[in-house]
Amino acid sequence: MADSDTGGLPGTAQCEITGKWVPEDELITLHGKRVCAEGKAELLDRLKGGETLPGEMESPTVMQRFSCMFVDNILMTVFGFLMGVLFGTGFGFMAGATAMSTSMALLQLVAGSAVPLAYYTGLHGRWGQTAGKRSGKLKVVRLDGSDISYYTAFVRFLWFQGPAIVAGIVSVFAVMASSDSMLAAVGILGFVSVIYHLINVLVALRDRDRQRAIHDRMSGTRVIRLA
Repeated sequence: MADSDTGGLPGTAQCEITGKWVPEDELITLHGKRVCAEGKAELLDRLKGGETLPGEMESPTVMQRFSCMFVDNILMTVFGFLMGVLFGTGFGFMAGATAMSTSMALLQLVAGSAVPLAYYTGLHGRWGQTAGKRSGKLKVVRLDGSDISYYTAFVRFLWFQGPAIVAGIVSVFAVMASSDSMLAAVGILGFVSVIYHLINVLVALRDRDRQRAIHDRMSGTRVIRLA
């Protein structure tokens, strides 16, 4: 059976207290939360003791989350620009447009996918915070408030940037193969990526209590505000 670090299997759901994935028919709703047997006991103990429940951890405001994302995006943009200068200088003297186009496509893939993958997975997995979240005193945690693993951070990123990563990979092959149809597919995937991110934002905004976007729901995480 999978736990919150390995993701849910078909026919399973996540306990909102323990964060564990169990068969859906083993979950019950108690005090507005879907819990397994272990989660039920923990929930009742917390209620008796007056402890804060996972759903009651303080959530950041929408502006705080966007401010942190803005800081991270600035860092990724600056790094991408520096890589562009480096690649442009390195390949500027190469003859032929194909070599230049291929190098730029690879640059886009590295700067747009590989670097963010290492950045978000590494920092979230180690501290639960990127530079942006640290500046805004936000942190990514599991539903029970505990630290997430590198694997969870990796899964969270894939659900966050999945369509964009696929578009970047296809663009490299499209340029190398000089395929007009593949280049058209890249444009479609880019449009899908934009729509996906828009839906992701709307999902988070609709969840006013915990602001869990798609990537949070699929990885069993949430973002909280630190004191």
